[in-house]
Amino acid sequence: MIYHYCSETVFRQIIENKIIWLSDITNMNDEGEYRDGFKIIRDILSEYPDVDEKTTTKMSPDNINNTFKVLIACFSQRGDILSQWRAYADDGKGFSIGFDLEMVKQHNMFNRYLEKMEPITSKIDFISVSYELSIFEKEVHQLIKSYKNSKSPIRFKLLARALMYMAIRYKDNFFTEEQEIRGFIAPEDAIKGDDFKIEVRECNYGKTHYHQLKTSFNDIHAIKEIIIGPKSKYNVDDIRSLLKCHGLSSVTVNVSNGTGKYR
Repeated sequence: MIYHYCSETVFRQIIENKIIWLSDITNMNDEGEYRDGFKIIRDILSEYPDVDEKTTTKMSPDNINNTFKVLIACFSQRGDILSQWRAYADDGKGFSIGFDLEMVKQHNMFNRYLEKMEPITSKIDFISVSYELSIFEKEVHQLIKSYKNSKSPIRFKLLARALMYMAIRYKDNFFTEEQEIRGFIAPEDAIKGDDFKIEVRECNYGKTHYHQLKTSFNDIHAIKEIIIGPKSKYNVDDIRSLLKCHGLSSVTVNVSNGTGKYR
């Protein structure tokens, strides 16, 4: 189970539409998203003079939305964390929505297949965020060595994409408590088969790309649990009634352990 914290307004939108938005990583409230991981990888790449210099350029954040995109949605492994309530759920007045991760992946594939009526070659990925710098650096070194010793004529192109995925994974250990699971897609213009429907909208940070991640397929829903925020004005019966109105009567509803304690 993975959990998405949100305000009441967003909660109602997700419950009604069964959709999570994957949004442009460059237009997040944390300016270090992707860039922090890239800087570490760039410094490590400088230790490998035999690796094509274009590898760094291809995965540079300066190329996001020019040659490739990175769209993410943030979840947590835990559904009842004080810092998450404060940061993402209207200071505890919102909700935490629990999703079955495998069902989300499957539904995304099925829905996109029906939209195109032809085989789907790309998929959404889910990764655990890496907060430990030393472990992250070790993994980057191992990845670079595995590709530079390859005989493939496109090994450095493949390395650039693999390192791009690594940069998406990294976050400073200050945020360790979040235990973040990151859902993402990284379509490239030059790669056919990256067949996600990408749209554009206005947000607080200007124009941003997004993909609507459908979490239901027909009447099969990936939403499995709702946790009511510790400062929410709603009770379990309120939420069960709302869920039933939107075809989610089998979803478990719980109340945060901080209810009555969080001031």
